[in-house]
Amino acid sequence: MKVNWPATTAKYKGRWCVGGIDLSSVSDLTCWVMAFPDIDDPELIDILMRVWCPEAKLHDAKNKYRDQYQGWNEQGFLETTDGDAMDYDYVRAQVVNDAKSFDVRGIALDMLFQGYEFAQKLNIELGKSKEKPVVFGCGMSFKYMGGPCQELERRLIDKKINHGGNPVLRFMADNVSVRESPEGFKRPDKASSQGKIDGIVGILLCLDRLLRQEPPKKSVYVDRGPIFI
Repeated sequence: MKVNWPATTAKYKGRWCVGGIDLSSVSDLTCWVMAFPDIDDPELIDILMRVWCPEAKLHDAKNKYRDQYQGWNEQGFLETTDGDAMDYDYVRAQVVNDAKSFDVRGIALDMLFQGYEFAQKLNIELGKSKEKPVVFGCGMSFKYMGGPCQELERRLIDKKINHGGNPVLRFMADNVSVRESPEGFKRPDKASSQGKIDGIVGILLCLDRLLRQEPPKKSVYVDRGPIFI
């Protein structure tokens, strides 16, 4: 059964969230992940994820995940961009479109590959300035990933993450390999993971944003919004 994104996301319209973007190098998966804190239980977050690959990747005989990609595409869990290389303009346009439906209060982006240029353009397209950005770079080192990894583990144990049975995320979660520093900090290790883990990285990027902002505070008159540090 094909996923109907408008129906799936209707209950989140106008809700605040944070986002994480894990870009592909050129020709593989790119993930845009949104994390929505529950209204009644802010510890619980609902995950919505968009995943793209170039159209050619669905039919590439050298792609060992070709059958899975085709299945996810037919079910609506994987979208494609035209050609044999990722169309980053298309991805940014979708993020901007989602920001019109959801109150996106911060986006973390892995700065590898096209990340720096992508972040600059996305900030502008979202109407933000260099002085007051909404898109922030985040590295994959222990320094950056230690906190989000610990937070992900804690919320998983407490059953505070809901991805709605997304098969792509379930596949990626099964693939994750983690590296630990002598000090006990953890980070995902793409090199030793058994397959794609981009969506899990996207969730960690979301958690980076959640950890770096104050909880939204309400007044009688207006929502002040978060403070980014």
